[in-house]
This record gives sequence, structure tokens and C-alpha cells, in this order.
Amino acid sequence: MHRKALLESLAAELPAGAIRFSSKLTSIENQAQKESSIVILRLDDGTTIRTKVLIGCDGVNSIVARWLGLSPPVNSGRQAIRGLAVFPQGHEMNHEVYQFVGAGKRAGFASLNDNEIYWFLSYSSDHEGEKGIADDPELIQREIIENLAKDLPPIYTNVVRHADLSTVSWAPLVFRYPWNVLFGNYARVTSRLQVMPCTP
Repeated sequence: MHRKALLESLAAELPAGAIRFSSKLTSIENQAQKESSIVILRLDDGTTIRTKVLIGCDGVNSIVARWLGLSPPVNSGRQAIRGLAVFPQGHEMNHEVYQFVGAGKRAGFASLNDNEIYWFLSYSSDHEGEKGIADDPELIQREIIENLAKDLPPIYTNVVRHADLSTVSWAPLVFRYPWNVLFGNYARVTSRLQVMPCTP
């Protein structure tokens, strides 16, 4: 499913105006009350939001995580590339998941419908992003076809050749050590902390 379609479906179930788009969180404050506490959020446009529940799903560079005192994320030693391949005339492949595993590499793809295929590639690397390539979709595509996936079956590189370049992204995989999350000292927190593992 396209992310846009998923977001639109979720948003359709909420009251109008319940979602704020393109809003940047600048500060978080915990304010004690008689029998509980509330969280005060301030946005860069001057808006102030008061709430009893704050769910920090704002990414690995989370402002909520910093407010909680979580340790900074660390590099996993792996890079990830993904994109969407488009076949206007149809790809004529079965609607199955294909996965290829090699030395330090994992790649694969899955059909979304008769014309589109989601694909990915992850590999071991000590670099946090190949300078001059990570922000250029054409160079990313060429790097995969000519180097990273040269030992993979042609069916995979053919999918990458059909990539819609506007969907191609390349990023280092980072994480927080779970024991730092579970056993950290969160002096600011008076509410419950729930941890859920996430993966690209």
C-alpha cells in the first residue's frame, strides 16, 4: 500500500482539523497538576498544545526521545536503499515476495499491484552515507546496478532499472540500545513509558 493512501485512510477517520501537517515541535514541558500531570507542547508557529498523553513517533532523531533523556542513536553498520519500480505495461510477475541474501547483503522486492513493485537493498558499511551519491537518485540507481547488486539475479536489477527515481531513498540504519531505553534514568517522566521495536 502507498504511504499516501494509508495516511489518507487514517486521516479520513478523524475529525476535520485534528491533524497538523508541517508542524515542527520546538519544546516540551511537563506540568504537574493535583492528581496527574499534563504535557505542554510548543510548535515553531507559536501554537501551544496541552495534552495528557504524548506518543513519541517522531523518528530516530526524536525531540520526544531527547526530552525523555534517551541516549543518542548509534550507527548499526548497515545502509538501506529502497524505492518503487513502475511498469506502465505491467510487470507480469507473480504477486510474491522475492528475497536475496548474500555476504553482508539482503535485497528483495514485492508486487504491490500489476504495475508497481516495492524493492529494497541493505548492506554492511561503516560509512554513514556515500557522499555525493546518497542525495542523487540516479547515482543511487547506477551504484546498485553496477556494484551493489551486480552479483544478484537479473530479475532484481531489472526491477531497480524501472525505479521511479522520486521514490528512491538511501540512509544509514541507526538504533538505540534497548537496555539504555529499558534501564535509563528518566527523571522528567511521571507517566508510563512503553517501548515498541521498529524496523525499516
